[in-house]
Formats: sequence, C-alpha cells, structure tokens
Amino acid sequence: MPLCFIDLPQAQVEYASFGTRAPERSFCLLLHEGLGCVELWKDFPHRLAETLGREVGAYSRRGYGRSSSSVLPRPINYLEHQACEELRQVLDALRHDSVILIGHSDGATIALAYAAQYADPRVRGVVAMAPHVFAEPRCIEAIRTTTRRYAGGDLRDGLKRYHGDNVDVAFHGWSDTWLSPDFVDWDITPMLDGIRSSLLLIQGEEDEYASGQHLERVRQHAKGRCSTVWLPMCGHTPQRESQGETIRAIAEFVDDIDR
Repeated sequence: MPLCFIDLPQAQVEYASFGTRAPERSFCLLLHEGLGCVELWKDFPHRLAETLGREVGAYSRRGYGRSSSSVLPRPINYLEHQACEELRQVLDALRHDSVILIGHSDGATIALAYAAQYADPRVRGVVAMAPHVFAEPRCIEAIRTTTRRYAGGDLRDGLKRYHGDNVDVAFHGWSDTWLSPDFVDWDITPMLDGIRSSLLLIQGEEDEYASGQHLERVRQHAKGRCSTVWLPMCGHTPQRESQGETIRAIAEFVDDIDR
C-alpha cells in the first residue's frame, strides 16, 4: 500500500488512501485499534474501497506505525481528548466535506467520542466496531493476558514489524493506560448524549474484550439514528473474522447516508 505522511502541528502521521475519490460520495476514514496502525488493517481498506466504490483512508495515530513518537504515560482521558484533537487535525488536513468515521476497538471509541464532542458538520456517520465506552473487567483481564504475552517476546517481535521503533510506545501507551488503577473508573457513557450523527454498531457475539453492554449504552444515549449488527461466531475483530458480513453492513449504511 502506498504510504505518505500528513503534517500536523506537533507531529507527522502516516496515511494511506485506497480506492478512487468520488466527489458525490462520502469519504471513509479508518481509525485503528489500541495496537493497530495503517498496515495492520491488512486487506480490509482495499476490499472496503472496492465494494463501496469510493475513497477510503487510514492513518496511524501518533506513537503508532511510522508516525511520530509519543510521550508516555498517556493520560487516562487520552481516547476522548488527545486522540480526538488529533483526529480533528487529520480531518482538517484531508479537506473532505463529507466523512464517515469507521473505527475499531479504541478507534471506535475515538470516533464515538469525536461525534459526541464536536459539532462537526463534515462527519455524517460513524461505524463503531467493538467499541469501548467504560472500563469493563473482562477487557482489563484480557489486556493483562496480552501484556504477559508481550513480555514473553513473541508478540513484541510480531508487532515490531509494523510499528518499528514505536513498538514499545504503542504497546505500553495502550496497556499501561488500561491497566492503571486510575482507569478503573473510566467511563464516557454520559458523553454519548452528544451524538447526533447516524451510527452503525458492529460487534462479534464471542468478543473476548467487551460484552454487549457497550453497544447497549451507546444505543440508550446517542440521539442519532442507530443500527446494530451482531456477528455470530466472531470475536473482537469483525473486519478480519467476519469480513464479508462487516463490509456488507458498512456498504448498506454508507449508501443510505449518501442517498
């Protein structure tokens, strides 16, 4: 995939574009998970752009992939504050008038928090795959298990292929924040009342990192139109484990927005 860099006020972030720009159709921007980056989306952006017949973009947040590094520790409210401000800067740099945010896991949280806090007329819809809206014990335990794997070396070696010199920043920026004693009370549920955009919520029924409470809270609080897709025999990564069903659901959602 052809990578380039976007210059932000205090950092450079890597960016890749897939498909062809269609001025009459909304642009789709992917927001990666807590250990993700542009390249870790694998073939999903290409297949999504091909199916949608429109441009799909993906960027790596600061401290991930080939983007500028980041200072640790991250604050507890990183997802709903610093990451949202970075997203605003990316949207400003890309200069699209009509955007649909598509986030996975932490990226889905950022997309929801952005829609809740910013009255941004560019954002016409949000697709949230396996979002987190509060610190759930199930997720924290899963992250503890992943942290032990990282200390063993194999997981670090695998992630280093994608994050390079950022590998420890990417991992500890994620794990140390989620495992901090102060993070136990993290909860953005009240913020969700501010969402006016159309929403598509997608989650696997076998998600090891999150229960259905997250989607239910979003549905209860968001003020925009909200659709939910539950995927049987699917874990935390719908875009890989149930890619066909996920792309079909997104295609229906974005086509409806652009009608």
